[in-house]
This record gives sequence, structure tokens and C-alpha cells, in this order.
Amino acid sequence: MNSLFVIRNDWSFEGDADGSVVLPPTDSSADLESGDDDDDNESQVEGFTRSYDCGSISLVWVKKFIGSAHMSYEELLALGERIGIVNPGLSEEMMSKGLIETIYCSSNQLQEEGTCVICLYLLYGPFHARLIYSMIWEQTQNPSWCLHILLLCALRGLVHQLWFSFCNMLFLTRNRRILQQGIDFKQIDREWHWDNFIILQAVMASVALLSFPFLENLPSWNTKGIMCCIVIHVGISEPLYYWFHRLLHTQYFFSHYHSLHHASIVTQPFTAGMATLLEHLMMGVIIGIPILGTCLYGHGSISLIYGYILVFDFLRCMGHSNVEIIPHVLFQIFPLLKYFLYTPTYHSLHHTEMNTNFCLFMPLYDSIWKTINTKS
Repeated sequence: MNSLFVIRNDWSFEGDADGSVVLPPTDSSADLESGDDDDDNESQVEGFTRSYDCGSISLVWVKKFIGSAHMSYEELLALGERIGIVNPGLSEEMMSKGLIETIYCSSNQLQEEGTCVICLYLLYGPFHARLIYSMIWEQTQNPSWCLHILLLCALRGLVHQLWFSFCNMLFLTRNRRILQQGIDFKQIDREWHWDNFIILQAVMASVALLSFPFLENLPSWNTKGIMCCIVIHVGISEPLYYWFHRLLHTQYFFSHYHSLHHASIVTQPFTAGMATLLEHLMMGVIIGIPILGTCLYGHGSISLIYGYILVFDFLRCMGHSNVEIIPHVLFQIFPLLKYFLYTPTYHSLHHTEMNTNFCLFMPLYDSIWKTINTKS
């Protein structure tokens, strides 16, 4: 715990019983208050006020102009002699009672007072227990669905971590950064539990598997499933997300839910996972619709589930990366691509100007419903 209070121990104060500050009646003080100075000295000190916040006594030094940037060391010493000494005549104990101290707590201390990180990861315990049980006591040829959920959770975390590492390699990304501002400690603390949504959606996936037992017997690959999944994503997930996102920007839902995500003006990959429970639940539904729909059509596969979820997370991290990696010449060669793939710059405009660029990955829907940013 660090105190952010600084005391100039080369200043002392002298005052009357009524709290007024008395300056020593020296020529230097008189010259200083009158603002007189040598004509040949470029550095001047003009009128000032002194007050100090200590009980009923105030002493604040207000400098109107000190040209210290152009002063030599000898001139600075001479200036110090001319300022003089002020002393309110208070004891150290009395002064300490009137001082206001600001306490700064590091992010580590805040985390100790908050939710235990290890306790959150204990929520994966039932998946591990079910996996161990199936491996020891059940005679099955196919791996347990718990194994796939745990692998997907690990891979999703890895995608976010790799994007985060890439975005912080300034020797690679400095010239491609969209907003040059850095990320402050408040944002780091706010996004500390960015991966909570992975745990939540793992639980949602287990509920879906228990509700639809046929999902445990999917083949490893199905070519038709790729096109089927893309069609359902474009036709259902994209417009559903668009209108849900616009709903989140209405006054009630923004102030109660979505403002947490938009508290981060300068985004990073972990910002993609920073949202409220309602938003994460809805995002789980949006991800699940193309997967479940493809499986219900009979074209589902294990590789489709892995591929769709990891590409989904990849694009989400890219949009929040604050690093423009897609060359503009690509859109000049393929003009229609701008309607089917957003860019980090495109989504960054949503965080800075908010009421535009609501799409998930496809600006087509912003173009259809006239919410595309003119700077995009």
C-alpha cells in the first residue's frame, strides 16, 4: 500500500494565531510580492498567492510564471533565496491531523480482496471428474464429451492469450496501432476476469449435450456442414446479434449492462470477454445456433464445432486488438469483401463513437440498416 503524498521538506511556514500567514519582512519578499526583478534576468516571478490546507490555515503556492526551463543552476539558487521562508508555527502533530492522505492500492491487493481466481477455475472440476470416471469405469471407444469441452476451453484461452501477446509486441505493432493511448490500471483490474465467459459457455455446452444426446456421436468431419454452418451464421446469428447489440445501446440496457464493455475506449483482446452475464448468455446462444442447427440438419461434426468456435473467438479478438492487420489493398482488390469482414479499425470506431458499426463480423447489416460509420 503506497501513499501518494509529497511534502516539500525545504519549506517551512510561519503564521499568527488567527491562521493568517506572515512573510518575513525581508527585501527579497518585498521584491517578490511586488514582482520586481532585474531587467537582465529572463526568468521572472510575478504575483503569487500562498495558502495551506491544514485545519483553518490554507497555504497553496500559485505560480503565474517561472521561466525555470531557461535558468541556470546559479539563477535557480538565487531564486530560492528570494522566495523566502513561510512558517505557520504549527506542530507536526497538528499539521498531520489536517493533512488529507490519498491511499493507492495496487491491482494485486484489489484482487486479494475480490473473488479468488483459483475458486473460479474449480468450476472446471466436474468436467475433470466426469472425464476421469468415463476413462476408468466406462468402456467407450469415443472420447468423453467432457474432454472436448475442456480442450475447447483451453484452446479458446490460448487464442485470446496469443492475440494479447501479439498486440503488446510494440516492435511489430507500433506503426499499426489504431489508438496510440495506453491501457490504464483501472482497465486492467476491470478486465482481470475476462475468461469468465469461457466457463459459463462450457456449462451451456454441457446442458446442450445432455439435452441432445446425439451430439455425442458426431463424426470427425463433414464437408456439407461447413456451408450449412456459414449459411445459418449469415442468415440468423449475424442479424440476431446486430439487433441485440442495438438493444444494448438503448438507455436502460446500456446503463445497466453494456456500459461495462464500453468503459474500455482503448480495446485489447481481453476486452472481448468483458461483459455482463446477460451479454455472455446471449453470445452463447448466438454461437450455438449455427452449430446446433447444422447438427440438426445432419451435417454436424467435431471438426466443425472446434473450427467455428475458434474462428469466432479469433475474429472477436482481432476486432478488439487495436492493431490494424488487414491491408487496405485487399479491399481494393475485392471490393465486396468490405461487406463480409470487419476490421479492427471498423470496430474501434464503435467504441469511440458508439452509435454506429453494430455488426458482429459483417458490416453488411450496418449498411442495410444505415448504421455504418462514414469513417469506416
